[in-house]
Amino acid sequence: MRANRFWQIAYPMAVYYLMYHFLHILFLVITGGRLGSLECLTLASAITLVVMVVCYRKLPITRAISEKRTIAQVLQWTGAILLTVAVGILLNILISNTPLADLSVGYQEANSTLFSGGLLIKIVGNALLIPMLEEVVYRGIVCGQLLQWYGQWKAVFFSAFLFGIMHFNVVQFLYGFVMGLALGYIYVRYRRLWIPMVAHGLVNFVVILVTAAF
Repeated sequence: MRANRFWQIAYPMAVYYLMYHFLHILFLVITGGRLGSLECLTLASAITLVVMVVCYRKLPITRAISEKRTIAQVLQWTGAILLTVAVGILLNILISNTPLADLSVGYQEANSTLFSGGLLIKIVGNALLIPMLEEVVYRGIVCGQLLQWYGQWKAVFFSAFLFGIMHFNVVQFLYGFVMGLALGYIYVRYRRLWIPMVAHGLVNFVVILVTAAF
């Protein structure tokens, strides 16, 4: 990858990562424990999302041509979303029934943050703001630019790999990589960022409801 292409991805990724985690820690310190970790993470994701959307809109990424929607298109989009949600739920079931989940300290720490707090904040954070932020970054900024330079499959593969590895534990790497492949595919297939956003959010929403029920 040429240097200028590298920085077009590395710079927004660095801004995203540092801003997201700095704000999370900052809100924890400022509130002195009055807000939980997930509440602070949700606030951090909301602010970071605004910055990343501005960045995404400035990038020379191929976007879908505006056209009148047809019933066939809507059915295709709905089918793609539901299939991706099914993949995500299946992955969650598989992971929860393997010893990897119990052996990974990083995975347990991540879960303790993401599943802390009440049902409402879990939905707002895990099923709305965080999926939107991650899709703007990994599918929009990363995959969208790689798609311009290297074609569909390389763009999907490398953005999925980066999505997985940025979770910093083996369990979430495997889950993130496979989900990244599915989300990346429907992004490059339809060139509409809202489609993987909805799919990502729905997967997390279902997991939240199932976890709350049991």
